[in-house]
Amino acid sequence: MKKANADAVHFHGTVAAKWDAKYRRGGFRKRSDFFVEQVLPLIPVPGHWLDAGCGSGYFSRILTASGLNVHGIDASRPMVEMARELADEASLSDLLVFNSVTTVESLPFPDQHFDGCICLSVLEYLDHPNLCLDELQRVLKPDGLLILSVPHRLSPIRLFQRLIFETLRAIAPSNWEYATLSNFAMTRTEVASKLRARGFVLCRIAHFDAMIPGFARRVVPPSLMFVVAQKGQLSEPQAGMSASSSECSHAL
Repeated sequence: MKKANADAVHFHGTVAAKWDAKYRRGGFRKRSDFFVEQVLPLIPVPGHWLDAGCGSGYFSRILTASGLNVHGIDASRPMVEMARELADEASLSDLLVFNSVTTVESLPFPDQHFDGCICLSVLEYLDHPNLCLDELQRVLKPDGLLILSVPHRLSPIRLFQRLIFETLRAIAPSNWEYATLSNFAMTRTEVASKLRARGFVLCRIAHFDAMIPGFARRVVPPSLMFVVAQKGQLSEPQAGMSASSSECSHAL
């Protein structure tokens, strides 16, 4: 692995034991609630899903609770170990499988293997995010759903956090270190272009920011974009989605 990727894997390994607890409060809790309220209802069940970059398995467990079988992978071994432990505690081990991988830029699965995939806050830490997108496209079945969360390249919040951590590290909150490890972000136009180039139909782009009020998210670039896309042309409309090949360009 190149240094940027290795640093990100190391960082997440050091916080694995406390990672899941982050979703109980603050911005992590708001992001989880947003996913459950705005994104989860778009996912058809049953199905076999991949959680690429699963971390401690928090969102894998949400998917499983909704009726999906999930295979989670992550490059951080401590995260995978924690994911397995938490799945056992929740009595979900029969529906959840977790494995460590060298990188999500190369996936150990055959073509057209999964009904859907989530890849949340992962692309930004990769050396070759485009290779990851190629791999996610490869392992999805025709009409399979891809759900990404990616940082907005023009987010003032993320730019501010990165600037403060890099220039005033001694007084900056330690949890802002992620901003210095993040080396990939996109605008709405860029993410739409990359997905279309890989044969995806863009269904939704939803703006999320834990600090920017909802009414301002249409004019202020958000910290994160949740993107829902479907591989190839839609054979049948899914709940809440357009059956056309045109972009659903509005934010939720």
